Amino acid sequence: MTNALFSSLTDNSRFTYESLQELGTINSRTLNRLAEIQMNFARLGIESSMEQARLITDVNSYDDLLSAESDLASSYGDKVMGLVRETAELMTDSRDQFVKWTEKHFEEVAGQVETPAKPKPSTKKSTTAATTQSKAG
Repeated sequence: MTNALFSSLTDNSRFTYESLQELGTINSRTLNRLAEIQMNFARLGIESSMEQARLITDVNSYDDLLSAESDLASSYGDKVMGLVRETAELMTDSRDQFVKWTEKHFEEVAGQVETPAKPKPSTKKSTTAATTQSKAG
């Protein structure tokens, strides 16, 4: 009995450890990719600021500055939208991986759970009923 209990505990612990390790891998990949995207946002902001400073110093007329600023804003907006799209795709992919992980492990756990046997009806009278009968008689 003791060996079976320890074997069961060991198997359950191993299963839990491996499951959480898989979940940690999914989370780690997601966070690393989010950090990369965040760095790309920061880099884009710095590059845009530098380009804007260059425009201000290099442009000769007000009309040229407005045109260049408009082009810069359009380019910046397109790049930001690309990063937002990339972030949305990453989060969708992470969600899908999590759903697959959850389904896989629920199926594994459900396969390991045994349905408890129905209790056998008791042939003994309850102590309350026996006490009531002895007081009445």
